[in-house]
Amino acid sequence: MEEIFKLLGKKAGQSLRRGKWLYKSVLGSEEEAIQAEYYVGKEISSSLTQQNQIEADPQIKELINSIGLRLTERLTNKYRKFNFNSIVSSDVNAFALPGGFIFTTSSILKLCNYNEDELAFILGHEMGHGVKWHIFNRTIANSSLNFISMVSRPSGLLGNVAVRAINSLMQNSYSREQELEADSFGATLMYAAGFNPQASITVLQRLGANEPSSSGYFNYFSTHPLAKERVHQIELVIRKKLK
Repeated sequence: MEEIFKLLGKKAGQSLRRGKWLYKSVLGSEEEAIQAEYYVGKEISSSLTQQNQIEADPQIKELINSIGLRLTERLTNKYRKFNFNSIVSSDVNAFALPGGFIFTTSSILKLCNYNEDELAFILGHEMGHGVKWHIFNRTIANSSLNFISMVSRPSGLLGNVAVRAINSLMQNSYSREQELEADSFGATLMYAAGFNPQASITVLQRLGANEPSSSGYFNYFSTHPLAKERVHQIELVIRKKLK
């Protein structure tokens, strides 16, 4: 099928992949749905990286990828693949796109002092949104066919279209239950991968100490509940599950 897309050309391929994603997400197997979701995320990720400065420091890239690999290796569902990247930005944020594309910003890396344990929680939390199908559910429930139509325009995922697509994903917040589930998943996953789960509390407290900005969709607190509302839940997870 991928070869057919190549022969039909980029624009036609993008449109067909959207239909394939929607079809398989609703009617196909879990493996097919994950693969189809990956195609959508790959194109959004590609556009995002074209419009933003991506972290070029090889040591930082290695840090993120090594942490991500350790976390990914502990997943029981081997169908899911994850890709990790960092955007150079003054905004403190991390987010996940469909298909396992995880992004941090340079500012959240600095806020975590490039600490492996703290970053493991950040990445694990965002991975949790993908593994638990939160991204898929949010995209379908909040944007429905409007989202599919928007990113399937002949111009493809370029310019304002890509910005609107990403903005749609980022502004439609996860539910409180989804955030807590991702927190629990992230803490459990980092523990399984050999990281210190106590760092999840440390990083949440540090995030909570920073004044959130009300502007821009790349602000961490625009898509996540305030940290103080989550620390207690993480403490319960550590006491009950990880001790």
